Amino acid sequence: MSKHLSNVSKGLHLEDAVTITLDMLKDGGRVIENYRLLNSHDYPDFYVLDAKKREWLLECKNLAVKTFPSGDTWLHNINWVNKNILNKKWKERSYELYGTQHYDRERKSRVNDRITIRSNGPIPLLVISHFYFDTNAYGALIDFFGSDHIILTGEQIIPPSPWIMHVFGELRRVFTTD
Repeated sequence: MSKHLSNVSKGLHLEDAVTITLDMLKDGGRVIENYRLLNSHDYPDFYVLDAKKREWLLECKNLAVKTFPSGDTWLHNINWVNKNILNKKWKERSYELYGTQHYDRERKSRVNDRITIRSNGPIPLLVISHFYFDTNAYGALIDFFGSDHIILTGEQIIPPSPWIMHVFGELRRVFTTD
């Protein structure tokens, strides 16, 4: 079933699962605000303000494990990591939101709503389906996110997936620990 979905569709499955999880954490008082950011290659996927008033930017990667004909697992390299994760705009003062717009009278057109960053810099968090990276890429991800701010989903999430509750538990852990 999952082979018939595009990579974009597969990515949206994880983003949808994270949206639901963040909404549940908001209902539970662990998250104050959460927004899906504009669907752009340049932006992380989510902005979160947790109950401890910390700001977070979340990037989601719902990757399939790829293997060579020999059976060896293919590893993502530093070029892929830079292009698809690290080179995103992690330090902007504001971000456009996904799916919310207003009419701008000066421009005489609809524009995307924005969230303004309140702190000196949100904490980056990666939600990813696997961690098959070569040494340089692995090191760069750990240096940027820290090992406590990388959540492994366990496998590519295609609903229904048992890993969604794992994502919920891990996000709850991250947003409630110091």
